[in-house]
Amino acid sequence: ADITATCERAYASARWAGPAPSRFRDRMWLAHVYWQLRWLGDPTEWAEDPENHLRWGLLRDLTRSRGH
Repeated sequence: ADITATCERAYASARWAGPAPSRFRDRMWLAHVYWQLRWLGDPTEWAEDPENHLRWGLLRDLTRSRGH
């Protein structure tokens, strides 16, 4: 999570001369959700991988971080 936040700050700093637009946080949150769902929707042999419980946990944490 610390690496993610560091990368997001670096991206925002490189992308915009000043502060990131107000919608940047929302779009980053959606990108995180998309990334987890994208891998869960892969072919059956990947979707049934026991490691995917981590993705479900990340999705749960992401939705809880938004008050859902």
